[in-house]
Amino acid sequence: MVATSWTLGGLLVFGLCDVLALDLLVAPRALEAPAERGGPATDTAPPPREVAVKREAPVVAVAVDPAAAPVAAAPVAAAPVAAPPAPASGAGAAAVAQDVVAAVAAPTPAAEAPAPVAAPVPVATIDRTPVVLHFASDRATLSSDSSAQLDALVARLDLDTADAIEIIGHADDRGSERYNDELSARRMHRVRDYLAAHGVAPARMTGRAAGEHEPAEAGEGPDALAANRRVEIRVQDPEGSAR
Repeated sequence: MVATSWTLGGLLVFGLCDVLALDLLVAPRALEAPAERGGPATDTAPPPREVAVKREAPVVAVAVDPAAAPVAAAPVAAAPVAAPPAPASGAGAAAVAQDVVAAVAAPTPAAEAPAPVAAPVPVATIDRTPVVLHFASDRATLSSDSSAQLDALVARLDLDTADAIEIIGHADDRGSERYNDELSARRMHRVRDYLAAHGVAPARMTGRAAGEHEPAEAGEGPDALAANRRVEIRVQDPEGSAR
């Protein structure tokens, strides 16, 4: 079947070639026929018939080796970037001047404020003036005024717990000396118990009974006798000196 197809193809090709050759041979004879038959001769012969033969361009096969390394493309150089034109001398000077003015006008950062210094704690001034309490004749009870004085003393003593307290009981000179000693002792104990009940440590307190031997005023008048019926409270520093 394949051989027959090739044979028919060959016959067609040769047939076409014979037709073309015959055409080329017959065409000149046809042009010359009028002259041979005694027809009028012309000075100009008709132009020969041109037959265009189409030729196909040969196909060239190029074998490509798949193992061959790819051809690297030539690098394309980047076009240089033109630098911006330098400012004119006048513009450059103006720009520099503006930068200087801006730098001078810029606010200077504020320096950190120094840490506040703690104010010294004021030393409390403690009033160590002796406290004097007065009593009725032949009595050892505290009056309302005496209680208020002792309350103020307790507040003062809380400011300095190192101070010591001396409590001294007195009496006027009426009655016997022994009785006056006992009366002055009762007055002293009454004051000491009040202070201890209001928070003053007993170890800070000392007491003694002076009787009639340390009068505040001399004389037998009512004012002198009233001034001598008393209890004195003296605040002392740790070394024992009275304030």
